[in-house]
Amino acid sequence: MKRAKTYQKFIAGAAAFSVVLLWLCAASPMVDPRSFSYAGVVGLAFPFFLAGVLLMLCLCLLLAARYTWIPLLGLLCAYQPVFTYFPVHPFSSAPPDGALKVMTFNVRLWGTWTEGYDEGHKHNLIAQYVAASGSDIVCLQEAYTTDKTFAKYIDPVMQVYAHRDTVRFDYSALALYTRFPILKKQELCRDMTNGAVAYWLLTAPKDTLIVVNCHLKSMGMTQADREEFSDMVKHGGGAEQQHTEQTSRMVISKVAAASGVRAAMADSVAQFVRAHQRKKLMVCGDFNDTPISYTFRTIKEAGLTDAFSTTATGLGRSFNRDAIIVRIDNILCSPALRPYRCRIDRSIATSDHYPMTAYIAPAKE
Repeated sequence: MKRAKTYQKFIAGAAAFSVVLLWLCAASPMVDPRSFSYAGVVGLAFPFFLAGVLLMLCLCLLLAARYTWIPLLGLLCAYQPVFTYFPVHPFSSAPPDGALKVMTFNVRLWGTWTEGYDEGHKHNLIAQYVAASGSDIVCLQEAYTTDKTFAKYIDPVMQVYAHRDTVRFDYSALALYTRFPILKKQELCRDMTNGAVAYWLLTAPKDTLIVVNCHLKSMGMTQADREEFSDMVKHGGGAEQQHTEQTSRMVISKVAAASGVRAAMADSVAQFVRAHQRKKLMVCGDFNDTPISYTFRTIKEAGLTDAFSTTATGLGRSFNRDAIIVRIDNILCSPALRPYRCRIDRSIATSDHYPMTAYIAPAKE
């Protein structure tokens, strides 16, 4: 009996420890990474800490039932970040007639970076996919390629959109394709190949919609870095322990350094949103940060509704390469709008991101 109580107390202690880690991780978006850079790294561990609490819940149910309240309390107190990260809406409402279909898609140089890519091969799958999507508004990130490739394979296909605009950021670009006239645009922020641009669209006579297209500061990991990280996740430890530790430190250092720049960009976007919070407004794009982050919290709490966490089900992985399983692409809207049926489309993997779509309609009075 005494031995049984000992291991039950050990399980209870482990459960409490896992709950504390989950709570600290859930609270990390409250910390500005410019003050503490590693706050931008902690949020990446959220799914692992959540899995730890769920594991302890199972162990408590099986071996220490009297302590089941510990992981349950931990999950209850963290329910909001849990369901933001992994929402559950199996019966989401159908979009009403007249709802606009919106797409955000990091096209990674229109897919021309892919190994073995041939300009003439299939005449660019991404352009064909976007043009055939039926989207009313399309926000693209990293929409840059050579003038020759664009003129020959992309622009002719994208002529289905009457109104188009591209803003260059060094060797990258933000692009907007839409059925609606573009009244004006405003650059909100930029840092090398990243930035954010706001557009005013005339969606109906005397009715304007503001669309912010974002590509916030990337994590700074090269393709080689990501491959090392992927290999570390799959084969780390053992004889390669030293290399694994070096890779871990490299990843943490780069992510932490980029998080401060991204925080400043998020502040700029949030400031613009607050200044136009009573308007019909959407923020779309690649945030390069998870739902448990200062970046996401700052922009969302400027007064926006997250289309994915309020209408979708699941993790919603939008970055599709290596061992990095995260949702970093988003569609958010102001209170004047309501989102419907947000989803990630995994049918096209030409880019390193999957496209995200949602339907947007005016909110009912």
